[in-house]
Amino acid sequence: MSCRRTKPSRFAAGFTLLELLLALAIFSLVSAMAYGGLKAVLDAAEVTNRQAGRLDELQRAFLRLETDLEQAAPRPIRDAYGDRQPAMRYEAGLSGTLEFTRGGRPNPAGFARSDLERIAYRVKDKTLYRYSWLSLDRGDDTPPLELDLVSGVETLQVRFLGPSGEWDEDWPPRTDETDPRTLPKALGITLQVEGFGEVYRVFRIAG
Repeated sequence: MSCRRTKPSRFAAGFTLLELLLALAIFSLVSAMAYGGLKAVLDAAEVTNRQAGRLDELQRAFLRLETDLEQAAPRPIRDAYGDRQPAMRYEAGLSGTLEFTRGGRPNPAGFARSDLERIAYRVKDKTLYRYSWLSLDRGDDTPPLELDLVSGVETLQVRFLGPSGEWDEDWPPRTDETDPRTLPKALGITLQVEGFGEVYRVFRIAG
């Protein structure tokens, strides 16, 4: 009895080297495209999270400003040189420092002390800082408490709504002899912030 040899099927022969190389090339191309898309999504998410963090930082700074300004008090002070300073002051084009007296200083222990403190806002090294002095009439050895609020701030500009209903870039106004206890009706504050441009807010002064 003779055995007849059968011809192997071409499907049982496996892949050729060319087919393997072609499959690897296609797989590499698809992987590179998928990685590129994933990286783009991750980069976009990182940028979004970073911007969201800076926006939250900016909103908290404005909330701090609002809280301080709502409790602005008509109390002039004497500075480290003994010179009398108004309850609120700001000179456009100089240091760009907004300084004023505020009330409502917490006193949970009930100590016999004033609830007033001196507050200042100033941009230094592209960062908006808040300064506070616990002693109103201070000497040379009275350093302020410093708190950084927002980074990437180019400038701080302030304008003031006076009792006459007109806006002024300085306070007290230079045009008249304003009582040093006088406060504006409102403040318009503009921050030039990297990534956001000009951010403008108006704050009401209580009373």
